[in-house]
Amino acid sequence: EMLVLFDAVQRGAMRRRPVAEQLRVLAGRARARPAGQRLAYVFSLLRLKRKAWIPALLKRIGVVPRDRRDALEAAARAANSTYRVQPYSGRTELLLATLPQPDDTGRWERAPDNGWGPLMHRAFTIHRVACDHRQVFLEPVSPEAVAVIEHLAAGLRRAALRECPR
Repeated sequence: EMLVLFDAVQRGAMRRRPVAEQLRVLAGRARARPAGQRLAYVFSLLRLKRKAWIPALLKRIGVVPRDRRDALEAAARAANSTYRVQPYSGRTELLLATLPQPDDTGRWERAPDNGWGPLMHRAFTIHRVACDHRQVFLEPVSPEAVAVIEHLAAGLRRAALRECPR
């Protein structure tokens, strides 16, 4: 009766920003920080990217063996490439994280509805939550996300009671 999407992004809803636009986004994020923290912010992004980039390169060239997570990610990519999303006519709730992840350099921009709007019935509700994608799932979960999740859980319980009367 109700489909809940937890910050899911529809394939094709991401647009790679041109380099000049990426730099404007990154500069804006740096300017949003206190003056004394701006340079440290940029360097922390560089460290995070380097930390992720080097192991990925070593795996790609075969120096470091791939692990189970790599196999799982490859299987997920294969499944995603063959899955064809169809319009859904039921009630849909999207919990949408609005803040960038700590290592987000502004390279990608996503659609305001994560690409789901054209596929959903008019009973499509977006709950914009001021947290990043990880704070929807990982501890510490954003208090705002917890409030929305509790609201959605109550809706699911009500739907279940209607389906299975006592």
